[in-house]
Amino acid sequence: MSGWLPRPLRPHAQALLAWALVLERVQAAVGHPQGLAGQALLAGLAGLWLGWPGPGATGALRRLAQALPHALLLALAASGWQALLQQVLAPALPAGAAAALPWLLLAAVLALDPAAVARVARLVALELLKLATARLVRLGLVASLALTALVGLLHDPLPGETAWTVATRMLGAGFTVAQVFLLVLGAVTFAGEASQGTLKMLLPHAYRRSDWVLAKAAALALCALAFAVGVLLVALGVALLSGPLGDVLLTSEGFGGEPLVTVHATAGTMASHLLDTALAETLALATSACLGLLVSCLVLQVVGALCTAFLFFAALKLADLLLGLSPELLRLLFPWPAGRLREVVGKLGRGLSEGWEPALASHALLLALVTSALCLLLACRSLGRRDLQV
Repeated sequence: MSGWLPRPLRPHAQALLAWALVLERVQAAVGHPQGLAGQALLAGLAGLWLGWPGPGATGALRRLAQALPHALLLALAASGWQALLQQVLAPALPAGAAAALPWLLLAAVLALDPAAVARVARLVALELLKLATARLVRLGLVASLALTALVGLLHDPLPGETAWTVATRMLGAGFTVAQVFLLVLGAVTFAGEASQGTLKMLLPHAYRRSDWVLAKAAALALCALAFAVGVLLVALGVALLSGPLGDVLLTSEGFGGEPLVTVHATAGTMASHLLDTALAETLALATSACLGLLVSCLVLQVVGALCTAFLFFAALKLADLLLGLSPELLRLLFPWPAGRLREVVGKLGRGLSEGWEPALASHALLLALVTSALCLLLACRSLGRRDLQV
């Protein structure tokens, strides 16, 4: 795939193309008022960091000379792709296809090496076996399901409350606990192996370090899906004990004293909203695991990795209080859509007037994919440059 590139850049062609696509998605998620020149500058700085040689090279000028081709190539690729997508492809494609095209191209770039796909698949099976036998996974699953059920069984009913409101409250509790455990599982992936002395096994084998990162991320994503399905099933089961998951009805006095019953939201509409909320929560779970995985590549001590991961987690969940971020900036963080969707579904379940935002579910998907892709690329870059002789 890289015969057209200069020889020093050929081993990095796949990573450079992946970075160009991910940088475009990041700019799409946060906005890009700086124009193509600003995007090229940001991509160039990222290219300098990506191509900066390891400790073996001596002299700042020599390192800069080695990293400069990466910076220029990434700047050209990112800005060129941005211009092509915005000015040529997006106007000619439906909105959904234009939004999905960069992710399809990213998947194609990552799959250009079939041998790498096979290697990662073998490692995913190994990592899933590790997670299936891990005590922390079983503890997290039991804690998430138990707290989900307890919140539904012990809650105090509110005026006008329906089973949809109860289910939403249980989802919030269960997914919050699951998010903490997924963050911890991500944070101890490489840090735990480093503390046990098994991280040296990454060096002599035929697997690349990026293969291990992607395999662990895929296994954590599947684990997040298992947590999400369990929490959703328990929430729906316990919610049915408090009442049927039917239409949300409003009763008011009509003419002649006869009560007037109107349908505020149908059962099908509420089920669709609840599933959108569960999907956003699941994406937040998987992204939290990827964030923990990145921390584990940066900090190879278990205690340090856990402390750093919890600091990140607290900053993301309480960004308005701890960091004083404005509502506009909060909308750029991946945990935000899930909480907003949960709040709206809870109010609709009580018969309150609350506008539904149809685009919020797709926004949650975009934020989760962007954050996860960035975390994985940064994790691959960080682990690839570390001295693992620990």
